[in-house]
Amino acid sequence: MAMPRLGVHYDQTWPCKLVHNFPNIEFIDKSRRASTSERLVSDGAGAGDSVRSADLLEYYSPDFVITQVGITDCAPRLFKRRGFLSYVFHFSPQCVTDQLIKLLKRYRGRKEKYAYVSPELFRSNWAQYFERCRNYHVQVFCILIGLPAREFILKSPNILTSITKYNLILERLANEYENVHCITPFSQNEIEEIALDEFHVDAIGHSIIADKLIREIDTFYKFSAQ
Repeated sequence: MAMPRLGVHYDQTWPCKLVHNFPNIEFIDKSRRASTSERLVSDGAGAGDSVRSADLLEYYSPDFVITQVGITDCAPRLFKRRGFLSYVFHFSPQCVTDQLIKLLKRYRGRKEKYAYVSPELFRSNWAQYFERCRNYHVQVFCILIGLPAREFILKSPNILTSITKYNLILERLANEYENVHCITPFSQNEIEEIALDEFHVDAIGHSIIADKLIREIDTFYKFSAQ
């Protein structure tokens, strides 16, 4: 969500805008496409290190982290990842896969139960990460899962229910951790104006997020200086 793509050059992304706005802060961009919350507990570590996701925290000792993860976790899917159909599709010719996908879309549709990451695992991943951040006195600015454009809601009617459920998990966890601050990225009206596709936003959308983060970071350092 934070990365450049067709229609949004790196200079227009919110990470780049933060770099320009805070020249005295060193920002380390760990963005990766199609990320899920599983990265928070498994994303790399040195040989022999028992903390399997130290690449996203311990090795860098940050003052704060900014997260924007969740839509890949919660989006309803046509079939279970690593399930039987996934196995069938992997070994089938593309023409067969295409026809099966059409049948699934027509007769079954996208289901919450086939989401890549279950609500229980989603909560566990974030709770572990928030706990580690608290232990290291690291603030977390957690960008909540953004609403999709109406175009996608028509394809996946359960998407809003899923987003609400997973965001509620984040918000409830934030209430348990004083170092976690949730940020709502956009309203439904805003996403309709700034959407490049079903989820990703244009340069204006990145500016909206950047402005919200700039206020949070300014407040954090003013409070820290007191």
